[in-house]
Amino acid sequence: MTDCTIRTKRALKFLIGPVILSLAITACEDPKRAADYREAYPLIVVKERLSLSINVPSGDGALSAEDADGLRRFVGDYLDRGQGRMVAEADSARVRRLHELLRAAGLRSREITIRQGGGSSTTDARLAILSFVASAVKVPDCGDWSSSVGLNWSNRRHTNFGCSIQRNLGLMVVNPGDLYSPATMSNRAAPHSNTIIYNYEPVAGSPTGGRGVGSPELRSSGSSGAGESGAAAPGGS
Repeated sequence: MTDCTIRTKRALKFLIGPVILSLAITACEDPKRAADYREAYPLIVVKERLSLSINVPSGDGALSAEDADGLRRFVGDYLDRGQGRMVAEADSARVRRLHELLRAAGLRSREITIRQGGGSSTTDARLAILSFVASAVKVPDCGDWSSSVGLNWSNRRHTNFGCSIQRNLGLMVVNPGDLYSPATMSNRAAPHSNTIIYNYEPVAGSPTGGRGVGSPELRSSGSSGAGESGAAAPGGS
């Protein structure tokens, strides 16, 4: 064995150890990007305060067309994604009228808080400022094509994968607060449920799913006698 061969073997012994160690560390390294696109491109729900200024007429006067349209849109936005109460500041002489306008726009009394304020001039006295806290969502910016779209030996998702799904979801959601916590389910509509039940109850001799003896049509048409197919209307003799 020559001196060159011995020196080569010694050099390899010193090199193999660090190489194996570095490979082991690399194998245990956490992925640089999340495997789940929802974690990589999260939808962040934040709160913002929105405000609107309108001129409230005295007495029973009506709002201008511009103020009426603005109030309608503002209240609609509150009903969609508002948090807490609608807060209003108005001159003391116009508090009652403002409350009536807000109720007519679709708000309930418990959703309204009016504070007395306003200036001394005619313009300031007519001015009312409405505000409420709303949920908003920060959507991700897409277009990260830094990873290769070709062969992927790591089996990791592309850097831009899932971004458009998250972005579109954030832009379409009516109430961003639902992304953080879903809204409480409302009670069922009793009139609609009754109609479904009435229509499902079959008339004697007809297959299940036919118009029922208690359906609104039969109840109205059979009030003076027998209903369709010989069925007696409710309350009939």
